[in-house]
Amino acid sequence: MKKPFTIPEMAEQIGVSDITIRRMIYAGKIPYRKIGARYYFLEDDLSELMESSKHPMRKDEPNPEAV
Repeated sequence: MKKPFTIPEMAEQIGVSDITIRRMIYAGKIPYRKIGARYYFLEDDLSELMESSKHPMRKDEPNPEAV
C-alpha cells in the first residue's frame, strides 16, 4: 500500500493551494479519509479527481496537440 497524501502534498500534486484543497473537502468535491483531525488522500483519489476535472474539447477550441 502506498503512503497517503496529506493536504499540502495533494495541493502540490494538482497545483493549487492548501486552502483550495480544504474548500474542495468542505464542498464535497474531493474524496478523502479523515483520521483524527487530519485529512488524507489516496493515489486513487488523485486519479479520480484528475479524471473528473477533464472536460471535452469544443469543436471551435484549437487542439493543443496539433500545434
